[in-house]
Amino acid sequence: MASLANSTYMSPDTSFTGLWEDVQLYNSAIITVRSSADGSGTLLWANTKRNSYPSDKDVMYTDKFTYTSSGVMTIEKDHHARWYKLQFSHNTTPMYTDVSFNIQTLHRGTSTGLGITDGKGILDLVWLIYQIKRGLGFGQHMVA
Repeated sequence: MASLANSTYMSPDTSFTGLWEDVQLYNSAIITVRSSADGSGTLLWANTKRNSYPSDKDVMYTDKFTYTSSGVMTIEKDHHARWYKLQFSHNTTPMYTDVSFNIQTLHRGTSTGLGITDGKGILDLVWLIYQIKRGLGFGQHMVA
């Protein structure tokens, strides 16, 4: 799911603070940053006992990252609480308006299947089990 509350496009500002959003149906956040200036960001997660909109006092976990203006950077972080917010600021104030400053946040949902990888791609689990059984022959067992 794309997050409008924690994304910005061609912002003339030197910093960005998203809004708290409920992410209990998702497993992780994927953040993509592009800017012509170096910066750093903080991902914040919060839980509330009163089942209400959180404040910064409710933060229970933070995760920091740094960005260098060498291109596009994408990171993925697991969610740690029900509520999520992103903060980002440039390390220095650019001498010009950074019209390339973009942040995109996507939230990844739960898995719908199981995949095993061989380092080159995802293998089909049914095919893999068939190959193991075929290689062992009927009546043979794998020994650890």
